[in-house]
Amino acid sequence: MKAYADIQNMKERFGVLELLQLTDAAGEDLSAEETAVVETALNDATAFMNGYIRVRHTLPLSAVPPVLTRLCCEIARFYLYKTAVTEVVKDAYDAAVKVLRDIAKGDLLLSDPEGTPPEQGAPLVIVGGAERLFNQNSMKGF
Repeated sequence: MKAYADIQNMKERFGVLELLQLTDAAGEDLSAEETAVVETALNDATAFMNGYIRVRHTLPLSAVPPVLTRLCCEIARFYLYKTAVTEVVKDAYDAAVKVLRDIAKGDLLLSDPEGTPPEQGAPLVIVGGAERLFNQNSMKGF
């Protein structure tokens, strides 16, 4: 599974300094160990997001819509805050989850960077069945 965002996306959105602080790094750039911590958060965020996205779209997506990159970064950032999550980070996480719920409900349509919507998942099938053999009325007296 390829994450919807990468280390470079995180650096562009939140800066190297914040990532260094979140990974308890010492230095001016992320080491391989700190990079692995951020990549784990990005992969966890992607797996979480896929739970919502698969309701409407076939996975894996052929191209990553820019909105998913942003959401992945926001969710991964929230995951990196082990304690003392700031209100700004919590609000961004809550907003990202709301967007994912909108995607799952079909209220927000995804499109790739060129504006083409990704392939839809299988249509919803509702199956009816025979009337229940045992119900409240047929079980009277037992």
